[in-house]
Amino acid sequence: MEDDGDSTEESPRTQDIEDENSTMGKSSRMHATVESLAMKEDGGYVDTLMRVSLKLVCEEHPSEIRRHGLEILLVTICYIAIQYHLLRFRWKEISISECGNCVDILKLAEKLPEPSTKLASKRAAATLVAEIAWSHGVSLLRDLILRLVSLFEEGACEDELVCFILRSISNVGITRNAHIEAGDRGEMLVHGLGEFLPQILPLLCSLLDKHTRAAFSEQSNQDMEVANQHECTVKAALDAAHAYTEWAPVTDLAKYGLIKRCGSLLCSNIFRTHALQFFKSICLSKRPVGIAVAEYDVAVSNVFPILANISDDSLKFIEPELHCLKASCPSLGYHTVHAKTVDKLIELLESVPATCQDPSKSHSGRLLACSSQVHVSQVVDKISCPSIMKDDSGVSACIAGYSKEFNEYVGPRKPDINEEAGSLLVEEHKILSEAFTFVVSCPRIQNDTELLSCILLPLSKIWSQPEWETNLLHYFCDSQFRTSVHNVAVYFKEELKKCMSEKSNGIGQKGKSNYSSLITLLPLILPQLLKLLQYVHSLWTDEVVSIISEELEGAKFIMCSVDSSDLENDIRVWLQNIRKTGYKVIGKCSYLEGALHNLLDSTFVCGALMKDLESMEFRHLTWLIKYTIVPLVKNCPSELWTKWIDMLLQPVFHYFDYTLHRSWCYLLYHDMVQVPDNFGDTSVSKEEVEKLGKDLLFKLTREASDLLAAMALPELNGRTAHEYQRIIRTAATSVDLAFSSSLVRYLLYHDGLNHSILRLTTYIFGHWTDGVARIRAVPFCRSLIQFANVMHNDEVISVVKDDIIRNVIQCLALEKISDNNSEVLTDLCRDAYCCFQNQGLVGEEIFDKWLSMQKTVARYKNASIDEFEEIVWIWEIEEEFIGYLPTYTAMLHEVDVFGDSLKDGHLLRNSPSELMNELVSKHVVGNCTDSYLWTVSSMLSRKLSSVYWKRENEQMFKFLHKLIMFKPYIKDAPQYSGYEPYDESVQELLENDSEEWPMLAGYNRKSALGLFCRILELWEPQFHPLIREGHKDVLIEIASQLTFGEYIDFLQPFQPDSADFLLHLQPYVQNYIDDKNKNSGYDKAKEQAILHREFDVHLASGALDPYVRQISSSKGDFARNILEDDNLCDQFSDLDHDLLKMSLERRAKLLNEQDRLCLYFKCMEIVVANEQLRSGLESLMFELEAEGFFCVDDDSIEWGKKRFSELVDTFDKDVFDGFHLPKYYVVRGIMDLRQMLLKKDRTLEEAFEVVVGGAYHKWMGNLHLFWMDTRYYEHANYDIIKDPIKKVWKKMED
Repeated sequence: MEDDGDSTEESPRTQDIEDENSTMGKSSRMHATVESLAMKEDGGYVDTLMRVSLKLVCEEHPSEIRRHGLEILLVTICYIAIQYHLLRFRWKEISISECGNCVDILKLAEKLPEPSTKLASKRAAATLVAEIAWSHGVSLLRDLILRLVSLFEEGACEDELVCFILRSISNVGITRNAHIEAGDRGEMLVHGLGEFLPQILPLLCSLLDKHTRAAFSEQSNQDMEVANQHECTVKAALDAAHAYTEWAPVTDLAKYGLIKRCGSLLCSNIFRTHALQFFKSICLSKRPVGIAVAEYDVAVSNVFPILANISDDSLKFIEPELHCLKASCPSLGYHTVHAKTVDKLIELLESVPATCQDPSKSHSGRLLACSSQVHVSQVVDKISCPSIMKDDSGVSACIAGYSKEFNEYVGPRKPDINEEAGSLLVEEHKILSEAFTFVVSCPRIQNDTELLSCILLPLSKIWSQPEWETNLLHYFCDSQFRTSVHNVAVYFKEELKKCMSEKSNGIGQKGKSNYSSLITLLPLILPQLLKLLQYVHSLWTDEVVSIISEELEGAKFIMCSVDSSDLENDIRVWLQNIRKTGYKVIGKCSYLEGALHNLLDSTFVCGALMKDLESMEFRHLTWLIKYTIVPLVKNCPSELWTKWIDMLLQPVFHYFDYTLHRSWCYLLYHDMVQVPDNFGDTSVSKEEVEKLGKDLLFKLTREASDLLAAMALPELNGRTAHEYQRIIRTAATSVDLAFSSSLVRYLLYHDGLNHSILRLTTYIFGHWTDGVARIRAVPFCRSLIQFANVMHNDEVISVVKDDIIRNVIQCLALEKISDNNSEVLTDLCRDAYCCFQNQGLVGEEIFDKWLSMQKTVARYKNASIDEFEEIVWIWEIEEEFIGYLPTYTAMLHEVDVFGDSLKDGHLLRNSPSELMNELVSKHVVGNCTDSYLWTVSSMLSRKLSSVYWKRENEQMFKFLHKLIMFKPYIKDAPQYSGYEPYDESVQELLENDSEEWPMLAGYNRKSALGLFCRILELWEPQFHPLIREGHKDVLIEIASQLTFGEYIDFLQPFQPDSADFLLHLQPYVQNYIDDKNKNSGYDKAKEQAILHREFDVHLASGALDPYVRQISSSKGDFARNILEDDNLCDQFSDLDHDLLKMSLERRAKLLNEQDRLCLYFKCMEIVVANEQLRSGLESLMFELEAEGFFCVDDDSIEWGKKRFSELVDTFDKDVFDGFHLPKYYVVRGIMDLRQMLLKKDRTLEEAFEVVVGGAYHKWMGNLHLFWMDTRYYEHANYDIIKDPIKKVWKKMED
């Protein structure tokens, strides 16, 4: 139904200016009266007006009365077009005879003076008639259609009305049966209209014949007005025919000649577009089932020659033709089509011009042509078309031609980035990807490298366009984009997989055809894939949270919730699949010969994949290691280690050091599962979430072990240890040369990696309780042992002796492991024991005896009181231990003092063995027996590790302090990635090996910069020199708490170890150590530390925040007031009063900062809402601008000048009056307001939510994590834990 509101809207205006005595004036008053009657609250008198008007138009009345009756009727109909529902309630009150008269009186609509009113009224009336007829059922429809057939002998205007009514009858019928599936023709027949097709379809054919001839005849007679009316009738008939193609059987359309009649009109420019809509609907029709399918196939097959003959004579393809041909493609596959027809289709498509007559759609012809070509070609490949099959170049040449046109079109563009340009690029991308998918699936042309290159080249250019990069994240919500990029990536994954599976036959190497093809094509797709992965990675960073849609944000979660939309779930699956597929493509590329030299660029690959690695979840890094990093490590030649291995492994092991280790600490020491992965679905139980979290933790840990194992592969490490020994003994070959091609050696001498690798190995074999990961890491441990044995590296020997041996023995003694795994660990322990003895193979009997004793000691260390009786206690051995104890204690203190006295430079320049010799020469205690040297070496190794960790953290704080104070101030340095370009002065600071921080490697300095940037992100979201000046102390305190809090969390203090003693003394030593720790207060200090953490965890929940706020502002004992709460008193009554007080004071300080931020948020919100206040502030902003206040990078500005202070004070008074916020908050308000005002593309409310709200919510969201990460306290209990030797183990004489 079309609205006819124009006449009713114009009547009040015309009434004001018309002469009341004129005919038009009377008419207008009548219109107004009718309108007022129709608009009564109860539905008015629409039904009465309808009955009266129908009577007035009867033939027995004079023409003047009939004309007024017609006007009343049409005005009523116009009103009904707006208030349709009013009439529906009264349709059944109108008699059939009255409705039958509608057809006769509608002819009088031609007498209306306004053509637009006439047309709209006729359409509205036609819809009304159809609605009424359908409401009364088949009987009225029959009478109505018979009446319409009888009107055939009337003129063009009457026949146009007939076409309108016929079209409305079909459309209303479809609307009343909206549940019918699109294209389903059977059910419409059941609803009664099908029985009238023998009358309707011939009538439409006759109308087309009659008025087409008349239109052409009148054109030749130069009577254009009459010709135009006939043309309108033909178009109306075509539109009516199109309406019936929606449901009428195609066989009936052919049977009654409608297909032939419409086909004959395709040669006319005037009627072609309307006729094409008719054929498009036929092409989109569903193929029936059963006995009707044969007749259907014959009918539809006759359509294709008609379409193929469109351009036989004035014709140029435009969009309707292309859309129609594209719609016909699915039907080609199951209809009997002569090859000539398909040839014709392709010939037509090849002739499509690249441009369109409409300048605003200059590229649409090219897009549609290529899309149609692909669809036709896909079908051609599946059916028998001899002429096409003989000429393989036909299809491929056509696609290649269009691809070349795309390539020329896509070239360099103007930098105007707009939504229309982005949408056009998406369409181009879809077409090209579709073409690529077709070509690679077509057996005849799938290996045509030149053709595939022609497609991929413009595709790669699209990805380099600025508007593409700007909108790329938004394209993730486009299903066709997601499908197309994934299909292309899957093709290359499968091709590379094929190469790998057949590599034994020489495929995948130079000189082979598929190698040449991949080497040609991969450079065109890899940059796109890496850019796509980089943007996928960025979804998990804080920077993009505010600019992505809700569906994208929800798709980041692991699980879908009950409220998740289908789009969100589709994106979630795609994000996972494109990650895995993309990682696999890059990883498999490394297996191509010479790929890391020529195909893959280390800076580009590592920069894209590592940029946001710290924001990755465990599942993401697990996939990245498995599918990409491990293959790259395996296939990296030694001459490229400095380019590839450094950039790949440093960020990954940094992640292991911090994020992975932290999750294990939470699991082992706090029985909490804390992983960076976001599960999303809050309906899942806590137990299920913990189970999933553990699974993710274990999977990443096992991939870390696989990475270690890959680094230890024989092909990456030259010869075996025995071969190295033979070479060194029998030839004048240096040890360095013997190990020059060893990746393990390279890594262990790498300053940025060696400590991280050794720590990870220790964690896997000692602290982390994953037996599978432990077994997977055995090959690397064996390489460590070989390296230590051959190279005599004291640091590695210390790790083997103190960590690997001890931890492997503990596994064998205490854990239930399979026989196979037990055998693997026993063999590893044997290798480590040989390294420890510094000799060749050890007799099995000696090793077995030693291993048995070590297992006994391990079980003793972990035995309960009830199990002590099972251990034999020999008093003579105890006396031996007591006699040896003073010597041991003296050595302990000598090593402790010696380690503390070492200067940083001395510590760095000398190896552990050199320091060992120095210690022995200066502090000789007793005789220098082998056992003595072994004990001192063991002690020194542990002490040096403790000293390294302490000084590294101290210097990390010094460096952070330097970054805070550094000028020009660091404001928005990029988040740590290892590859971002920094400001030159900052880069110089990062590379400066200053004496202030000699223990801090360059990589750790970059890590410190990343930490500083994260601090700024939360605590200084807006930069201004005045903010930094007023904020320095806050930033320094945060840096101190974060650095030394981490020092305490991961500290392994120097203390005695039973492994320092001879084997038979170790059970007695452990008993003594336990008693000493218990009686000296060391155990109590650790218990207090644990209870203190639990109290901080309780505070982090926010449960006590109201009490903390209330009591912190009152007088009296702060801690005692809190403990008056009975529940807290029961839970934390044993917590040291001073520790409890420190936590409460720290919490009160954090809550005070939270209150300031909330107050700031509310005040800025008022600024946005108060237009008058904002107007005054904008004037103030102009003055600040004029004074240079916003030139934050200008070092010549004197920021302390009086005028700045006056203007800032004015802003403070206007916005924060009476709240006493620090000055840096006031300056932040100025900078926030300026940034909001600069966002011209958003409303001020939207800008406020992004600028102020974004920073506010980020700070609040990180409150819990910040509270726990800054846990650092100065207290006697923590002093004992940090330095037990000095606080607990005093010399015996003391």
